Amino acid sequence: MAAQGTPKKGSHLSRAKSSRKKTAKSQSIRRTSHSKSLRRDLKPGLETAAQRYKELHDFAPIAYLSFDHAGRIEEINSAAAKLLGKSPDALLGKPFVLSVSKEHRPIFFQHLRSCRARHKKVETDLTLIGPDGETVPVHFSSTPITASAHNVAVLCQTAISNLTERKRAEEARVEALHQRAALYELSQRHQEAKTLDEIYEAALDAILTALSSDRASILLYDQQQVMRFVAWRGLSGKYRKVVEGHSPWKPDAKNPQPVCIADVDLADISKPLKSTIRTEGIRAVAFIPLVSSRTLIGKFMTYYNAPHVFIDDELKLATTIARQLAQTIQHKRDEEALRESEERLRAIVQQANAGMARYDLKGRIEFVNSRFCKMLGYTESELIGKSVREITYAEDVEKTMHALQRVLRKGEPTEIEKRYICKDGSLVWVNVSDAPERDAAGRPKSVVAVVVNITAHKKAEAALQKSKELLEERVHERTHDLLVANRELKSEIERRKGLEGEILSISDREQQRLGQELHDGLCQHLTAVAFMARSVALRLKNHRVIEVSDIEKIAELVNEAATDTRDLSRALHRIDVDAVGLVTALEDLVDREIWKIPCRLEVKPSFHIDDDAVAAQLYRIAREAVINANKHSGARQIVVRLERSPRGMAWLSHHEISGSIDRRPPGNRLFGTGRHMCVLLFAEQLGAITQERKCRVKAIPFENCQSISCLGLNFLHRIICREANHLIERLR
Repeated sequence: MAAQGTPKKGSHLSRAKSSRKKTAKSQSIRRTSHSKSLRRDLKPGLETAAQRYKELHDFAPIAYLSFDHAGRIEEINSAAAKLLGKSPDALLGKPFVLSVSKEHRPIFFQHLRSCRARHKKVETDLTLIGPDGETVPVHFSSTPITASAHNVAVLCQTAISNLTERKRAEEARVEALHQRAALYELSQRHQEAKTLDEIYEAALDAILTALSSDRASILLYDQQQVMRFVAWRGLSGKYRKVVEGHSPWKPDAKNPQPVCIADVDLADISKPLKSTIRTEGIRAVAFIPLVSSRTLIGKFMTYYNAPHVFIDDELKLATTIARQLAQTIQHKRDEEALRESEERLRAIVQQANAGMARYDLKGRIEFVNSRFCKMLGYTESELIGKSVREITYAEDVEKTMHALQRVLRKGEPTEIEKRYICKDGSLVWVNVSDAPERDAAGRPKSVVAVVVNITAHKKAEAALQKSKELLEERVHERTHDLLVANRELKSEIERRKGLEGEILSISDREQQRLGQELHDGLCQHLTAVAFMARSVALRLKNHRVIEVSDIEKIAELVNEAATDTRDLSRALHRIDVDAVGLVTALEDLVDREIWKIPCRLEVKPSFHIDDDAVAAQLYRIAREAVINANKHSGARQIVVRLERSPRGMAWLSHHEISGSIDRRPPGNRLFGTGRHMCVLLFAEQLGAITQERKCRVKAIPFENCQSISCLGLNFLHRIICREANHLIERLR
């Protein structure tokens, strides 16, 4: 099969083919010769054209470059080198991907692959790294070409268009549309807002959107002319508390202008304020005044987390937002004030104790309140449209119309008393005060009437007159009864004066009796004791002899005197104190204000007593001790102490404290003198301490006594006994 397809050597077909080859070769030689001759002729012109193309390529305003299949730069003009921030020589042979931003490098490689594969124009948007490291948006338009100067290699010839200005224009256009949309939305929301809070929220949304700020706030002056936060976004409570009240303008500032701080670190503000702002993470801030009717009512603020340069267009937009916000706030305030005023007036009118009505110029009723309706028994719909004549009593119509005409003609308020006819036909007395309501031109357009029901007042006047007449009659009748009672009163006064005289006489006689008893009884005993004691003393001095019977007689007389004194004191002053009320009675005793020396009571936890009689004796003993201590001791403080000894004995001790403390044991402090006196006043048997030794004078026990009201006699009694015992010991 192969042999069949190959022409034989020397055949006709072989000769024809050989002839054609010779012809083609000769033609090729002629063309080559002609081409060389043509190139020699065209070379100067081609070099000139190439030089012109190179110059046009280098100085073209559009950036051109070519890179090979690996993305290395093979050709680049001045515009492209300037765009990349390097010289052409420094860029030739370098990978172009190094000049592409990292996030767009995958896009560049895809662009390169598309250019090699498609063999047609490929367009892509990228961002390059500019001279200062900033990103530059560009448009790539690449076309694959065969470059004879580069060994017939395929290059991607690319035109680069800088999109920075176009991007800025587009961003500015989008931003303008965005700002207009924000302003439109702000206006729309302000018109629909029903409360101030809704107005604040709409304004904050517009500020954050239109000014592209990170945070925002609105502050308004309060009644004390202090800037207070009313709405905010992204601000902490600590920051608001610190900066609240701060304002770059005074409350009465005229035409205040925005204040901008592009970088807080460089601002000329106080260090504490700067520290607070930086702690919040704020780097730039703007103060935009809110002015209404040429009065500064507050401000809104924009905050940025990074330094921010405020341009004029931005400040104009902020001022526009501030103007609209201030007008809306003032309008809403006026609306709320008007609404509150209307509601307040409506409440006053409806809830007033007086009836209110409004008439037109012809006296027809246009408005009535609920009190007026209730007063006459009509409903509001029944009264509207009626004439004042219809509800006025016939006898009072003339003065009613005269008062109405006077109000309309002279514009002066009037006041009259008249009668209305109620729905049920009854009459009601009223006081009517009419005043004109004027139109814009100052002319009366209606009459406002305030109606007060004085029916009760009229009835009271009639009742008062009747009562006055009845009173005069009663006064005449009672005058006689008063004279009789006066005479009886004088008689009773005279009788009581006589009784008072008798009481005073009895008191004098009783005092004389007590004095006589003291003189005839106690004084005689004490005189006898004195004489016997003196006699014993003389005998002892002169003869060194003493009779025990005399001492015992002295003790007996002293005991009798004490008994008489106790009986007399019991008759004069009786105090009933039981065991339960002992502590309370002693507290009352030491707390009395009559003592010259401060007194206090100490009750030890161990103290307890159940016998009422013993409790009464303890109280009397304490009372006498405190009285004597106040009279004679001159101490700084008196302490009454209740306690129980380890052997079960109940103790009541009385201490007078001066400048030092008596440190002797309680058993050795029975009696003493001076300012550190501790007196044993009560033992288990409630009596004096009895000495059991023979031939010793014993203190007579107080076991059967019910009161000890004279502490001085007790002291005297014990001293005499002690001294007598000392004498007996010495004689022995």
